[in-house]
Amino acid sequence: MLKANCCRYQLLVIFLIIFATNVMGQNTDDFAQKALNDSTFTWLSSSSNGLSIFYQEDSFAEKHRMMLLRSAKTTVDEILDLLEEPAFNPLLNVFYLESRD
Repeated sequence: MLKANCCRYQLLVIFLIIFATNVMGQNTDDFAQKALNDSTFTWLSSSSNGLSIFYQEDSFAEKHRMMLLRSAKTTVDEILDLLEEPAFNPLLNVFYLESRD
């Protein structure tokens, strides 16, 4: 349960950064495309309802991808409720990494 709550808070921060970036007029699609084009990573993905999560093979995220996808969706819904927004239409890409390196 602790890991799930930790992931939700991390997603909250990520979502708010993405929201702020979009408000400032930067295109977050460029960031996602750069990450996907980085040949040092081999990305796997799972998607649902306008949300895609990307992770590496044999990682914690791969082993728990469905939980992370549900957690991310729940977090987005909670944030939209907090912001009193009915929906978030753009595709949201979330990248899970094993380390900062």
